[in-house]
Amino acid sequence: TSSTVTASSAATLITGYSLPQHCIFSYDDYYLSPKLIPLSPKIQTLGQKAREMKIPSYGLFAFGKWAPQYGYARGFSHYRSINSGALQNYPWLEDTLKIISKNKENSFLFAMHHPGGHPPFNATVDNQYDNLEYSAYMKNLKNIDLFLGSVIDQLKRDNLYDNTLIIFLAD
Repeated sequence: TSSTVTASSAATLITGYSLPQHCIFSYDDYYLSPKLIPLSPKIQTLGQKAREMKIPSYGLFAFGKWAPQYGYARGFSHYRSINSGALQNYPWLEDTLKIISKNKENSFLFAMHHPGGHPPFNATVDNQYDNLEYSAYMKNLKNIDLFLGSVIDQLKRDNLYDNTLIIFLAD
């Protein structure tokens, strides 16, 4: 993607199109603004492509720019966007493991945007570093490593790991 921000990169991830093709780059308005620019209905989303192939699809996303009204939810069998509240405390791992376990008999698509080391930081700081903000960031990255390890362990327990395509993205 040619974008340096998560929100525009999201449109690239969900459509496969580059920034000049999907034209989602202006985020000056609040995500609930009636002036927001959603994905063009002419652009097919990942969920729509999965639906065409009769593959169940699950989306679990954080932050307002993933809100369904941007068009990212089109085609997904199940789509959840956590936009407010204590999103760092949302049961990401539990929901992810449930989705994996209940779909182990058939192919499925699971797309997720986890808040990870992204602000707002969970208030856990271990003071390992002089800079407290950096310390909080590093603690959150450690938590993401544990999260991803748990997901991979679940895929292995369910004998899905060897037939799973895993794509990690970060900005």
